[in-house]
Amino acid sequence: MKTNKLLTAIVCFTIPVIVTAQTTVNQSIKNYEAFFVANTQKLNLPEDERIALINMNDPIEIMKQAEELEAKAQALRNQAKLILQEATNLDKKSEINKIVASEVSGKLCNEKFFLNKQNADSIINSNKTSEATASQIKNLLNAASREIKLAQEMREEAYSWSNNGAKLGSLGNAEEKEFLALDKLDEVMALLTKINRTAEPIKSDRNIRVDIGGAMAQQNHIRLKP
Repeated sequence: MKTNKLLTAIVCFTIPVIVTAQTTVNQSIKNYEAFFVANTQKLNLPEDERIALINMNDPIEIMKQAEELEAKAQALRNQAKLILQEATNLDKKSEINKIVASEVSGKLCNEKFFLNKQNADSIINSNKTSEATASQIKNLLNAASREIKLAQEMREEAYSWSNNGAKLGSLGNAEEKEFLALDKLDEVMALLTKINRTAEPIKSDRNIRVDIGGAMAQQNHIRLKP
């Protein structure tokens, strides 16, 4: 009889203790869940994405997604690297084309200069010009010759640079000198055309003046018949 009373007392005492313990555990879990939610809310993540992730409640699956995203990111970086390399290669090819365009421009400028200088000298030597006009023409030709010579020196200097950008800078300066020479040559041609009525303007189908930056202005050859 005493034993039954004792057991009853123990049971009555234990039940409140268990209930209290369970309540404490539940509260701890609830507190940590609030802590967990607060931490995930600090992430720079849209709310719907955050909820979708935490509702998965599977760290392994979430990590698997993370690794897939990382692989995609690396693939994009590799692709971007290839694109960037291709862009760099195209830039280099573009620089080479600009250099060649400038050299062709220089060649055509010199062709025009020497051809028309020869014709001008022929007209002057034929005594078909006055002394004053001949002197004016010679001064213009000498000035043009100096510009052509400077341009050639600048073109030679351009190739002392290893960097194509620096080459283009020097070549651009050379072109400016060549353009000045052609301007002076145009003045000579205008004077000689007035003297020699058999002068024939010959239009060129090639662009001589080629700006490194891309602008072009077509120049005409003028061949004078001696």
